[in-house]
Amino acid sequence: MRNMLKATTLERKFPLLAVENGCIISKDADITVAF
Repeated sequence: MRNMLKATTLERKFPLLAVENGCIISKDADITVAF
């Protein structure tokens, strides 16, 4: 049986909260502006 505690999800590796108005907002309070 596989150990479920070691399984990583996409949400843990790439924690995005929202994409609005050309800005990517992460759950770690980082904001990335795309042009």
